[in-house]
Parts: sequence; structure tokens; C-alpha cells
Amino acid sequence: MGVAHLLRDRQLEVPAYQRSYSWTKDEVLAYWHDLRAAMVAEQPVYFLGTVVLTRGGNDRSTVIDGQQRLATTSMLLAAIRDIFLEYGDPVSAAQVTSQYVTSTSLLSQLTEPRLLLNHVDRRAYQSFVVDPSQESLNDFPESGRRIAGCFERLKDELRQDVASAGPYWRQRLINWIQMLDVRTRVIVVTVQDDADAFMIFETLNDRGLALTVADLVKNYLFGLCRDRVGEVEEMWIDATGNFDNAAASVEFTTFLRQWWSSLHGATRERDLYRNIRRSVTTELGAVDAVKQISQAAPLYTAILDPEQEYWSEFSRDMSESARVLLELGLGQHRPLLLAAMSRFGSEELGILLRGLISWSVRGLIVGGIGGGTTERYYAEAAVAISSGRILTATQVVEQLDPIVPSDAEFNSQFSQRRINKLALVHYYLRAIASRDVIPDADERDYVVMPVVRRADYEHLLTEEDDDPIDRRIGNYILVPKGRATEFASSIDLRLSEVRGYARNPDEWIKHGISERQAALASSATEIWTRWPR
Repeated sequence: MGVAHLLRDRQLEVPAYQRSYSWTKDEVLAYWHDLRAAMVAEQPVYFLGTVVLTRGGNDRSTVIDGQQRLATTSMLLAAIRDIFLEYGDPVSAAQVTSQYVTSTSLLSQLTEPRLLLNHVDRRAYQSFVVDPSQESLNDFPESGRRIAGCFERLKDELRQDVASAGPYWRQRLINWIQMLDVRTRVIVVTVQDDADAFMIFETLNDRGLALTVADLVKNYLFGLCRDRVGEVEEMWIDATGNFDNAAASVEFTTFLRQWWSSLHGATRERDLYRNIRRSVTTELGAVDAVKQISQAAPLYTAILDPEQEYWSEFSRDMSESARVLLELGLGQHRPLLLAAMSRFGSEELGILLRGLISWSVRGLIVGGIGGGTTERYYAEAAVAISSGRILTATQVVEQLDPIVPSDAEFNSQFSQRRINKLALVHYYLRAIASRDVIPDADERDYVVMPVVRRADYEHLLTEEDDDPIDRRIGNYILVPKGRATEFASSIDLRLSEVRGYARNPDEWIKHGISERQAALASSATEIWTRWPR
């Protein structure tokens, strides 16, 4: 279907949760130049992508994907209307307006835009595009000023293009209408509801910012709270205010998923919106959900940032535990920790934090912690905490017992493990040196360095030999930062750090590294215990 034909054929509305108009002048110009090149080349079809709509409760279809392209096309059609007026042809201008820009209700006789933008952009779109007025740009938010600027830029480009046609200006404008109505095509996908729309949305491309599950959840919950929308909006703003970086919307969706998992069990992102819709069906339930979200958001951001004010209420040991969990780079524990931060006292929370470190390290060494089983067990424990069935860290250990590797398994795997990430090796060696899951702060002044490098022992290997050294934990030592260059240039100095195991590369390869790594494994089993202490 032609994109302008869609605007002519359907009444469309951008929902409240959709972000405001986001195209810059550069993106609008790129769209303009693409269209103009296709028109000049008499390209039969210019494909503009997919537009996803849902059937609204009124006469309007809701735009789930494609609002940036539709809004910009509507601006171009309004610019065509204005150029007709500039050339003294109000009749053609009125025809463009009635066919593509506005429509009049037969019953109410009210005239409305064929495309209604979200509430933030609606007034700007009306004032600058649909029915231009002399309102000051300062009275509008950034997206409104962007609409005004992009519309004027489109009109300037169109004005120059039409002027180049000389006496054939009218035909040129008609060519533009035909280009948008017939040759600039979109695939229109209409689905039952926005949950179905989101399932296909991730595979579609719009030049605007990505819609997230959080946007859908917000719109749904706000829709249930029509009489208390001001109250829930304030709580929602408080919640999202905790996420202030460039990836905030994506991270907020992750937070919502893990918050929901802490209450209802492990939930995939693609199932989150549908599950919330199924469970929250009343205004009271929606208000309560948003309240819980606003209370959980600062706890979640504290999990991501050990410097958050939340940790100042506890001992330094607890914020350092949060820091170590971040170093380990895992996220399966977050629903569990989120639930515990809401329910546990400081002593039990401190024990649990240390336990989470130990279980995470055991999972990383033995393997399998990245699978769904770990996430499911953690989420089930979180639900038990949230419901009051688990009250202590000891009870958490009992619930997680099936997935925490045994001492024998952990010791065996640690004694032969190869590690790709030096940051993990750095933490393991610091913790072993400190004899604690939380390394001494002074240990941060050390860097990781291999005892021997491949160049030191390559001549000792045959073509059939597997590399006995590469990435093994036992081949790494901690070196003071101030002496890193000195150690890097001297194998004798590095071997002196493991003198009890080998005196030269040959001894190190034959038995030294295995003996040292076995000793490290014994220490590791005593430090990262199954039962936190």
C-alpha cells in the first residue's frame, strides 16, 4: 500500500507509550533525498518498510511501529499543501488537506488530523503542521521544536524542487502526491493487540528509537488507572528517574523483568507484557504494581552501583559484596537479591550477598550457570522470599542446594580450569591471597601476569602436544603495579613468585603449574563455600 494511501484510507493514532517524534533534520533530509532520487529515476516502487497497526477500540488504528515514517510523510503532504497556497492554488491545497492531512466527522462535524501523534507531540503537530499558527517554539518541548524544524526543512527542500520545474510547478506537486500515494510503498501488518505486535516488532526497522516492553507495560498500566493517572505517572517518573544513562529504556525493561521474576518466577522478556496483562486487570492492581515498581527501582540500581546511597546504611562489606558480584558479570541472581533487599534485615542480607558470590564463582568454574536452570531456581527462591516462606539466608541455601556444585566437583574443576577473562583471574587470585570472597582493598594495586608465556616454553612442545599452560589459572600471579614492567621483562623474577613449584620453564610445564593450581583449588574450596559465612 502507498504510504500516503494509508494516511488517506485510515484514521491513525500514536499511543501514549510511544516515544515522541525523534527524527532529526539529517534523517528527514535522508528520507527526502531517497524519495526525490526514486521519483527522478522514475523508480516504480520505493519500499519504505513495514508499518504495524492494532485495531483500536474506536475508529482509529493504533500505530505500533512506523510512527516516524508516517509523521514525516504527513509533514511532506502538508508541505505540498502549503506550496500550493504559495502558488495561489487554494483549491488544490484544500484537496490535499482533506484527503491526507485532516478529516471531518460526519456526526460531530469536528475536524481532526488523520494522524494523531502522542499527547506530548499532539499540540506541536497541530500548531506547526496541520493548522500552522504563530505560536512560539519556546512553548513546546524538544520533540515539538523538532517537528517544527523538520517540517520547515522539508518545505524548503520542496519549495526549491518545485521552483526548478518552472511553469510546470503544478505538475511537479502532483507528481509528488502520486509518488507518496502510489509508488512509496509500505507493508501494513494489522494485529489483534499490542502484545502480538511486540512479538514481531523486534524484527522490524524504523529509523526512530526502539519500542521496549517497558513502554507497553506503562501504557497498559496507565490505561487501567484512568482515574488515578496523575498518581501513577508520578510514581513511574520516580522509578524511571533511577535510570539516567543512554541505555535507560533497555535497562528499565530488564529491571521490570527481574522485578516480576522476583514475584512470579522466571519470566522471559518476550512473555513479560502478556503475563502482566494476564495478572493485573484492575485499577487497584495497576496502582499497586506501579507502587511496587517505584519502590523496587532504587534497589535494583543499587545492585548495579555499589556507590549508591542505599549501601551507606550498611557495613562496607556489603557494598564490596555488590561490587564483587558486578565484577563476576552475572545477572541470574538479581531477582533473588531484589527480593532479599526488600525483605531481609542487614545481617541476613550480608550473609546472602557472600553466598551469592560463592555460588556464582562455583557456577563459573564448574559451568552451566548461564543456563535457564540457575535462573529458574534463583527466581523460585526470590518468590519464596517475597511471599514470606523464606526468612533467612540458610533457607535460601537449602532451596538452591540442587544447583550449587559440591566441594569435590568445584575442587576438581578448579584444579584444571582455563579462564578466558583476565578480570576473573584477577579477582580469583586477589580473593585467594586475602583468604576471603571479598578481597582486601590493597589487592587492587596488583595486576595479573602469566608466569611463563608461550615464547618461554614453545620450544619444549612437540607438534602433538596440547598447550599445557594456555589460560590456566595456575599460570597467573599477582604483580605490584609499580613493578609490572620489571616482572614483564624477567622470567626469573616471575618464577621466583612460584619457587616452591618450579625453578625453570621445563619444571613448570612438567609438574609445577598443575601442583600450584591444585593448591589454589584447595584454597578456593575453603573460600567460596557452599554455605555462606
